[in-house]
Amino acid sequence: DEDSLAWLNAELLKEGRRLRETDEDGKAWSEQNYPGGYTSYGSQRSLNRICPAASELEAWLTRHVRTYLATLQLEGVPELFMTDCWINIMGPGTEHIFHQHGSSTVSGTYYVQTPAGCPGISFEDPCLDRIAASGRRRVV
Repeated sequence: DEDSLAWLNAELLKEGRRLRETDEDGKAWSEQNYPGGYTSYGSQRSLNRICPAASELEAWLTRHVRTYLATLQLEGVPELFMTDCWINIMGPGTEHIFHQHGSSTVSGTYYVQTPAGCPGISFEDPCLDRIAASGRRRVV
């Protein structure tokens, strides 16, 4: 429900800010690999195992992934579980380049907070041969 999501977002935001201030390894990694922002990817990428709010997010997402898989009606799908979970805080001018999560069956991004007027997320077909030959896409 909305109150639960509001609580979860507030907790994730608080944890992200705490990590940005205290995670020295993450700050050093971010300075080299994520200019203008902070990510726990280089230091703590299994937050679902150590952060109560990220564990709550995992439980919430797991229900939705199970519903998604049920609609696909696939046979013989093994039990899926969250392997990695990290926080990104994007400063002005920070961006993510096109990348793939090749070892993931289901991959996603959960936005805790976005600034007013920011562009939407863009999902691309991971088949690079099709991307290279395609035109510009509308951001949704």
